[in-house]
Amino acid sequence: MDNFQTHALLSRTTSAIAALLMPFALASAEDAAPFERRVSLQFRAISSELLENIDTVDIKILAPSAVSGFGQINLPINEHFYQFDSLEAETIKADGTRLKVEPDKILLSALPNAAQMGIFNADTKTRTIIFPDVAVGDTLHYVYKSHSLTASVPGGFANLRWIPANGRFSEFKVSLDVPQDLAINVSRQNWSETQSTQDGRRNYHWQVEPQAFRIDEPSEISLLDRSPYLIFTSFQNYESVVRWWHDVAAPKALPTAEIRALADKITTGLSDRRAQARAIHDWVSVNIRYFAVFNGRGGYVPHAASDVLIAKFGDCKDHAALTHALLAAMGIDVEYVYLSAGNWTYRDFGDNYPITDHVILYLPEFDLYTDSTSNIAAFGVLPATEAGKLAYRVGPKGMNKVRLPLAKSADNVLKLQLDVTLRPDGTPTGTAIWSATGEQAANLRARMQWAESNGLEQGAVTLLKQANWRGSGRIEPHAATDHAEPYVVKTTFDLQNVFFGKGDNTNPIPIGPSLQARPYESLVTYVDQGRSEVAAWRADTYEANIDVRLPDGYRLAKIPQNIAVKAGTASYTAKYAVSGQVLHIERRWVLDLDKPQVTKAEIEAIVPAARAARADGGLRLRIVASTAPPVKAE
Repeated sequence: MDNFQTHALLSRTTSAIAALLMPFALASAEDAAPFERRVSLQFRAISSELLENIDTVDIKILAPSAVSGFGQINLPINEHFYQFDSLEAETIKADGTRLKVEPDKILLSALPNAAQMGIFNADTKTRTIIFPDVAVGDTLHYVYKSHSLTASVPGGFANLRWIPANGRFSEFKVSLDVPQDLAINVSRQNWSETQSTQDGRRNYHWQVEPQAFRIDEPSEISLLDRSPYLIFTSFQNYESVVRWWHDVAAPKALPTAEIRALADKITTGLSDRRAQARAIHDWVSVNIRYFAVFNGRGGYVPHAASDVLIAKFGDCKDHAALTHALLAAMGIDVEYVYLSAGNWTYRDFGDNYPITDHVILYLPEFDLYTDSTSNIAAFGVLPATEAGKLAYRVGPKGMNKVRLPLAKSADNVLKLQLDVTLRPDGTPTGTAIWSATGEQAANLRARMQWAESNGLEQGAVTLLKQANWRGSGRIEPHAATDHAEPYVVKTTFDLQNVFFGKGDNTNPIPIGPSLQARPYESLVTYVDQGRSEVAAWRADTYEANIDVRLPDGYRLAKIPQNIAVKAGTASYTAKYAVSGQVLHIERRWVLDLDKPQVTKAEIEAIVPAARAARADGGLRLRIVASTAPPVKAE
């Protein structure tokens, strides 16, 4: 995930939310509430761009599991943009005794910078409060004061708060004190508001009612889309933020002589302009490593394209600047696209669009969006975290707020070509060819990256064991950096499981190392696990063409029946035919969606087709000696 840090524009949102929402696992681990929280955030405008704040937090410990989770609290702050003023903390015992946290128990350290995360937060420091003598019944109390030193983005301030249902907040209050003549834009849902004026200043007070506790569900949409939220900002609208970013980014993407020479080299022999654009995208995606160094405004302003080329690494905005420069060198128009990739959020917040943490490119000549920071996604294929999002598209001709396109089922395809030979002793051997396009191809490339890191043969064995198959297998090498589509991977397998001949068959048709889960499986899981929340989903297609070769002297006891199920926007078909000693199977699943999220009712309407697909995929063939009497038709 990219970290184009414009979300830091939202005052200290990331720091405060990280501290307040940290132990989600604790929140869902017990039936009785293990803790409860009361929060008061007070903001005061120093100017139209800067805020000072006082955060007061009280956490009541109600169960032993919460002691270790809250016995220490981390409070990160970016010291380039914010000054830490003071911190008071104490453990308030159940009998009212107050144990102050001594200064030497408030530790200061740099924010951990994990290389695998691809992020280096040079200016961020973390204060860790270690509370003394924490036990059930105690309240952990701390007051945190800081103020802005410089605006993250010139022209205003902004702040976003959302309250998740698993946060166990018994009270959450926010106040803002601003000059009476400073215009403030507010967007809110399920927050009450009161205003008052005194001595030339306006005071806003917001409060959210406690929510019934609910555990997060896999695949559900972002907290921002399903939680009470509050946004306040002194920006007239978010367009001014995007225009500022474009103004500082545009000079960084000017093609130098070296960049023009590289563009010519990359596109050698290509006269088709779309092919030239694809070649440039692929070159940047493969040759420029993702790594982000945030220092000062480094989270906002890209490095010059020429510097990125020398360093051979950069974050999303650096990738965008270099790709932009290379495309410009070939006379291909480009626009920047500014969006939130870090959340499954699709809600339209109006002009006060709250979070943007990523930048990609739009090529008007081909009417396509592309992201070179995703080295497993092909040219023009948007990763799942981006498709369907609201975004700001900005270029020399102006700015537009757009909804990023969703792939159709015909663009997001996974195919399996399987050839299985059953030996006379009942054990199978075979070859499986996986091919994919679109988002499915990106998933298949990601699986290849995993397999390469584990060793292709060992990776194959691991996948076989996960499916309860014994034997050997191999995944043929195919570089995940190959963006040609369809992306194809071949596997082979030789198994020891007895498919027939020793008792009743308990094995489905073997596919060898399973490189991808069939897309319908997660729909059945959603219903079977009793989920109820709106979930992020994608249109897709899955096709399987299977030949099962029976040894001489054996036949199928019964040929499976053909299947055709249509349910909601999904369909599943399966066809079976026998020719000599070969059983040929054709399976096809299609899910058509024209939106990035689905409701419980919509999934329930689809799931009959998914259940039919799952049942057919687990079909057990019954193979008997050719001399055995035929099975009567049911």
